[in-house]
Amino acid sequence: MTHKITIPCHTSKLKDVRDFVSEVIRLFYLSEKEQFLLVLAIDEICANRILHSNHNDTTRHLELEIESQDDGAVIFCIKDEGDFFDLNQNESTPVERLVKDRRKGGLGVSLIKKIIDSVEVFKEGHYTIHRLIKKSSVPSQF
Repeated sequence: MTHKITIPCHTSKLKDVRDFVSEVIRLFYLSEKEQFLLVLAIDEICANRILHSNHNDTTRHLELEIESQDDGAVIFCIKDEGDFFDLNQNESTPVERLVKDRRKGGLGVSLIKKIIDSVEVFKEGHYTIHRLIKKSSVPSQF
């Protein structure tokens, strides 16, 4: 089953995204820790898409679909009309280094890459699509 939410590209709508993700992933075979980290990662990527790629433009929309697989994996598909940015093309700085250097910025991408198992980024028409896959550590069948 696929669950979907569409929001205007404004940071005031991020709470709606967090609430939606929290509600949906409770249905899947994920530990509490995985659920918390996924909400954090999806919030971060949506915030980046809204702020940096769509420039808080409420005439644009961000769509998030969540789907579980038979093997327990969860797929998040984020689709918007913002500027293209491929998380995989940027080298992530280790979190420890960011803290040590007291750098602002860069923490979100590093965080997403630590939490999510696979990130695919591609263009489809005038949309940028981020497809994120998280494998479950809990077996889907006992």
